[in-house]
Amino acid sequence: MRVLPLIVWAAAVSLLVHAETGKRDFTVYRDETYGFELIYPKSWIIIPPRMGDTRVKVANSDRKSLEDCVVQTNTAAYYEKYDPQKFVAEMMRQQEKVVAGMQARFPGIVLQEGGKTYFGNDAAHYLVFDLPPMDQGSQVRITTIQVRTAKNGTRYTVSCGAPQTRFNKLRPMYNAIVKGFRIGPPAP
Repeated sequence: MRVLPLIVWAAAVSLLVHAETGKRDFTVYRDETYGFELIYPKSWIIIPPRMGDTRVKVANSDRKSLEDCVVQTNTAAYYEKYDPQKFVAEMMRQQEKVVAGMQARFPGIVLQEGGKTYFGNDAAHYLVFDLPPMDQGSQVRITTIQVRTAKNGTRYTVSCGAPQTRFNKLRPMYNAIVKGFRIGPPAP
């Protein structure tokens, strides 16, 4: 009877999203291979992923707005030793090292905050950071919330970003997306 738990989860997410954003205009993307569900605004569109570990990218239908969310997975033997609680504890211990690694790859990145949070049903670690302009000639700095956990031998990352000038307005919606992200069992 998988239907009843799914209905209860969908109702809970609907109430959460409504409480966070004041709207019920969300839809669900399901990935049976990696066993996750992502809620996102109905007005957004799915964009074909361009990177190997990106499973889905959703974005504002006005793609010039630079508002989007991405789900990435990384399956490796290394993640077999972690459940969500252990992964978060390790990320909390290693947060400064993780940020230093990001700053080495993306000079100019600035950490705003980080800590423990939750996906819909699992503990997770989050970072909020400002990225420097990525395109030649662009002056747009992007603020991103990146949330990660490990489960079933896979690391799951949800990243949602927007221009700095819009991020705080969109943060309640991004929080609802993160809280609505659900990891179930992957396909056999």
